[in-house]
Amino acid sequence: MRKKIIIAAVCVLVLAAAAVVFGVMSREQSMLERECELYFLNESESTLVAETRIVKYRDAYSLRAAVIEELISGPDTGRNKAVLNRKTKLLSIDASNPAELVADFNYRFMSGDAARDTLAAYAVIKTLCGLDGVERVKVTVEKNDIPDSEGEPIGFLADEDINLSTDTNTSETREITLYFADRKTNKLVPETRTITVTDQLPLAQYVIAELIKGTQNENCSSVLDPETILLSVNITDNICFVNMQSNFISRNTGSADEEELAVYSIVNSLTELDNIGRVQFLIDGKKIESFGEIPMDGLFERNTYIIAAD
Repeated sequence: MRKKIIIAAVCVLVLAAAAVVFGVMSREQSMLERECELYFLNESESTLVAETRIVKYRDAYSLRAAVIEELISGPDTGRNKAVLNRKTKLLSIDASNPAELVADFNYRFMSGDAARDTLAAYAVIKTLCGLDGVERVKVTVEKNDIPDSEGEPIGFLADEDINLSTDTNTSETREITLYFADRKTNKLVPETRTITVTDQLPLAQYVIAELIKGTQNENCSSVLDPETILLSVNITDNICFVNMQSNFISRNTGSADEEELAVYSIVNSLTELDNIGRVQFLIDGKKIESFGEIPMDGLFERNTYIIAAD
């Protein structure tokens, strides 16, 4: 009797294992495959290039999410470079209108480099527009718009709206003046830097991106945390509206002197540009009352008193 019970138990285990294996095989067999074009940065990171890849999926919605996950995983071709940070997460794809998708990502989508963030948005748009039935795409970061080349929010774009062939033809070098903290005086001092502008983004976005990268002078210290995220800039009537992500506050909070240096490094660097006279700070698109002891709801003008004497 006991022998029969053992045999029966073994049979049950075998059948259960077979069911699991069959279930896995069935799921694998139910997966569809599609050849898709994904867009990554070229070797010089100046434009996007297409890379063909076989993507597995179950239905139209999972295909959209699958191609985004492939973008995040990075290129297969050695000479191409990733366009999205691996910590980027797709939060949702709004397909209430199947022809017009809204792809929303977490804040890791933003790198702090305005030119790179624009190319990342273009990569998502062009990749999704390659799928059947998708005509236009909009990219957002935690429901916030990403700025276009004029500092305005990027709306819905179609594949043909993005002309990559001009990206490598518009590069030029520009000289900008940035302000960092002098280690001896704890005041701001100018640092001249030559940068490469690879598209039509406002120069103001490059200025802030370079401030976030930090100083190249060993006698100076950086004034912005490297994780600070710029969402957009918009210049109207010589006023530069600087829209930072909320981590500008958390990452740059310190002593009163440190906070003042952070604010005026931005203001004084931007007002070096001919088309900017004043600066308005926004956090996630909205005015805030203060940053530490500094009132932030008004316009900032150039502060020469915080600049170290020659």
